[in-house]
Amino acid sequence: MKLLAEWLHEDYGINKAASRLALKYIIPFVLNRLSQLGKVVAQSWINKLHDNLSHRPLYEKLSRTLLDTLKTHTDKTYQSAMQVADSEQLKLLQATPSWIQLNAEQQGLVHLLLAQEKNHQQQLGISNDLHHLIDLLSFDLDLKSVEQLKSQAENVEKGSAIWLTYFKQHSDLIGRDAQLNRLDEFYDQETMFSWWAISGAGGIGKSRLALESIARHDYLWDAGFLHASKLDVPDALHKWMPLQPTIIVIDYAASYSKQIANWLDHIIRHKDNYLCPVRILILEREYKKQDWWEHLTTGSSAALVRKNAFYTQADPLELMPLNKTDQQTALASFLSSLDANGKLPEKDSAIWETIHELTTKGSPLFLGMVAIVLAHNELADIRQWQHLDLLDNIYSREKQAWQRQLADLSKQQQEQTINLLAFSTFIGGFDWDNHKEESIQTLLACELIDSKRDITKVRQRMTLLTGHEAGYLQPDLIGEYFLLHHDLFEDDDVLKHAFSLSQNITLQNLIRCATDYPENKKSFIWWKKLLSTAKEKDKTEILYETAFRIVSRLIIKAIYKVSLDVWLPALKKIDDKKIHARVLTTIGRVYYWMSNYGMASDYWKRSLSIQKEIGDKKGEGATLNNISLIFQMKSEYETALQYQKDSLAIQKEIGDETGVGITLNNMAINAKAQGDYDLAMNYLQESIVTPMDKLGESVTLNSMAAIAHARGNSDVALELLEKSLKTLDGVGNKLGIGSILNNISQIYSIRGDVDTALIYLKKSLMIREEIKDIFGLGTTLNNIANVYQARGEYDMALKCLHRSLVIRNEINDRLGKGVTLNNMASVYNSKGDYSASLCYSKEALCIQREVGDKEGICATLFNLGHFYYQNSQKEDAITAWLEVYQIASSMGLKQALDSLEELANYLNLSGGVYAWKALLDKRNSQS
Repeated sequence: MKLLAEWLHEDYGINKAASRLALKYIIPFVLNRLSQLGKVVAQSWINKLHDNLSHRPLYEKLSRTLLDTLKTHTDKTYQSAMQVADSEQLKLLQATPSWIQLNAEQQGLVHLLLAQEKNHQQQLGISNDLHHLIDLLSFDLDLKSVEQLKSQAENVEKGSAIWLTYFKQHSDLIGRDAQLNRLDEFYDQETMFSWWAISGAGGIGKSRLALESIARHDYLWDAGFLHASKLDVPDALHKWMPLQPTIIVIDYAASYSKQIANWLDHIIRHKDNYLCPVRILILEREYKKQDWWEHLTTGSSAALVRKNAFYTQADPLELMPLNKTDQQTALASFLSSLDANGKLPEKDSAIWETIHELTTKGSPLFLGMVAIVLAHNELADIRQWQHLDLLDNIYSREKQAWQRQLADLSKQQQEQTINLLAFSTFIGGFDWDNHKEESIQTLLACELIDSKRDITKVRQRMTLLTGHEAGYLQPDLIGEYFLLHHDLFEDDDVLKHAFSLSQNITLQNLIRCATDYPENKKSFIWWKKLLSTAKEKDKTEILYETAFRIVSRLIIKAIYKVSLDVWLPALKKIDDKKIHARVLTTIGRVYYWMSNYGMASDYWKRSLSIQKEIGDKKGEGATLNNISLIFQMKSEYETALQYQKDSLAIQKEIGDETGVGITLNNMAINAKAQGDYDLAMNYLQESIVTPMDKLGESVTLNSMAAIAHARGNSDVALELLEKSLKTLDGVGNKLGIGSILNNISQIYSIRGDVDTALIYLKKSLMIREEIKDIFGLGTTLNNIANVYQARGEYDMALKCLHRSLVIRNEINDRLGKGVTLNNMASVYNSKGDYSASLCYSKEALCIQREVGDKEGICATLFNLGHFYYQNSQKEDAITAWLEVYQIASSMGLKQALDSLEELANYLNLSGGVYAWKALLDKRNSQS
């Protein structure tokens, strides 16, 4: 830059300071705007420079002629210097005694040659800089700008699939103001480089939000969506320099985690050399416990550097469904675009509950689908519909549109075109610019075109059907539905060719088909076919990983049956011990979430045995911690602690900081359950200084609050919970926020402030409903029921508990079901319906004994004892309470022992809690 500024000053008389300012702030923008002509412009500068440099040989020739007339035969130093005309020799000459013997003409000539050499070197530097500039211009990100995306398929049919795509913007962006503001803050932060992510379910509006956010900045920034093919260009960024502030949006991040990691690493290394800031925004559905996210942010020093460059160093921006008010506004906007304003239901109409369910609780994409249906049908038509009925209706309309658009073709040509559409959708579209010949040969091999001459017509048809040259069906959810209902990929060769031509996107579509439509087995059949034909080791390993990713997503969605019955048995057959251990660990995790702790323990122990055999230390540490949870659940705390200590030792040995933090938190929970609050706090203090993300910090603060609450320090507990809430609020982690709000409510409930408790519980419930946190929903509904019971509103309490029970049954949560049944027994007892109370208590006790929930058994027996006592069955009451004492004393359950002490005082039994030991000893001596 300094040389260029001096050149502008010397050749054009521009002030040096002004030159540097122009180069720093103005030239990058000018060059970017001239990027299409940049190479030509730069080349012309170089040509001019070479013209100037070409005068040097002529100048030297003339100088040598002059030298010949000036040379003397007495000064060999001067003769030697002049013969080579080398700058070093000339400088050496100036330092010799002979210099003063030269006349003025001779000294002047030496000065002149040295000055020319200096000028020559400066011009060469400028030449090299300009060559470098041409190099930088040789890799163009070619981002799809907002205007380019909007211009696609300008005259689409209203209500078609392409009409629903994010870039058509056929409804206002509703309910996303806060997210747009956060993205503005991300772009405008004062740092040269930062990256962030948007996550959320399919159809939730990730791409639309990204589009709207960059539209607010494209007047100053080079902003747009990056084509996936650019990620695969080796060392591409070595030939790229941001010539103006740049926002790069990358969709389908899970399919390109390694490439994205390379891009992030390169930009982080070179950001200090950039003149302009760069932002990368990646989009993907799930990130929690997903391998692609773990690869980017954990497990290596490079990942730690990446995480430090991540905006707020916390979680992605997680999008949730629209609330019911925003659903109505969004639907009205879609209907307006369809010229069907009169089809909007009344605000108080019962149909809105149906719409709420059909749109998966408020997905903008599905609201668009509902608008299309309403524009052509009466409300009564959708009242009995299920989610798949809506998709089937949209897909049927799309097929009818294709028939109209292809009406001029023969039946065979129509069939061939639709087959080609399916193939293109599966591979994410054709890259005609970079892989035209390969694409044509693939289509010929699959018999999707008859000859190479057909390609122009075929491309025109694909553009007609999809609205863009790449020729694949959008939005994704409709494209997936199309693939699953088309029979093209029953042909093994076609499937194999698709995988070969576009491996990443083919697998990405397979994963999405499997997880968005889990009951449809076609995706599993595709996976098995690809696995059977894969010969190379790297291909089989990628397919194994694909199946694990599918299972992971299914588990997150609580779709356990498909995982256990379809995918995991297939993975279990693979002859690889590390994979086998991973399968066993995953099966154990499924059974754990289903509250089948015996099966979970069995699978985890089998996995542990293999991990020890093959030396998988990280897996061993994680599995030991998993097994400890089973014993912790059964209140066998000493055994749990031993597993946790073994886990912690391994995790510290291998430097697994994330694992260390998790294990220390579990050890704190263990110590708290036994009433050792000091030890629990020590574990948490050690955990809080362990490097962790915002979520880990929040979990630890939450655990500290629980200990403070148990000690009776409700003010300290509230302070810690509010700090934890603030930590998660900053990163938008609604799962954690819902949990903390629930915990805050329990502080107020214990204080007797049930009205404030109910406010927090309703906030928690709203969030957990919004994000479909089904496990958390059951807990919050139970706590709301407790508040209503305390207020004497028994029917409201039972309504919440019945809803909680339905959820527990749906997800097969046996442990949670036992808790809910016990709470129902308590409410019926308060109502005076002792028969119902006894029935629910016995059912709860049966489940708790089955799953080994010792704390739950104590709670239910305690309530049963009160029931028997109130009904003059004092011996039965004492028997129940004595069993509580036996369990609580053997397990060190402080809360149960404290309750027994209070009960002894109430019954006028001397000795407090020890009165129960005396009673037990007396009974045992009499038996």
